[in-house]
Amino acid sequence: MKKIVGSLAIIFASTVSMNAQKLVYKNLKDATVDYGTITQNADGNRTVQVKNTGDKPLIISNVQPTCGCTIADWTKKPIKPGGKGEIKIKYATTNIGSFGKQINITSNDVSSPTSTIKIIGNVIAPPKATTAGK
Repeated sequence: MKKIVGSLAIIFASTVSMNAQKLVYKNLKDATVDYGTITQNADGNRTVQVKNTGDKPLIISNVQPTCGCTIADWTKKPIKPGGKGEIKIKYATTNIGSFGKQINITSNDVSSPTSTIKIIGNVIAPPKATTAGK
């Protein structure tokens, strides 16, 4: 009897997770937003597309950058099965040098309720104006 109950529990758990909501990052390689080399004070806005590949609504409850130099906003409404949403990231490009930051995402994805997006890049000084011909 214990074996039957255990087997049914395993089948039920796998069925629930197969049909549950699932957060997938659409335009990221290795959950990383690579800014590349950008000029100081350049546009620090990036958008990460997300998709719900499950068959239940996906709710992103929080998106928390790990430092004050990054701001994030996200789709607050439940994302329907097969639907898409966004996580908008703004990194302050005022400081020169390389950077690597994390953004923690909390959702109702049963297989991964917390996940992390990394942002990396290098901010360089703007080119000096030339006075050629003077």
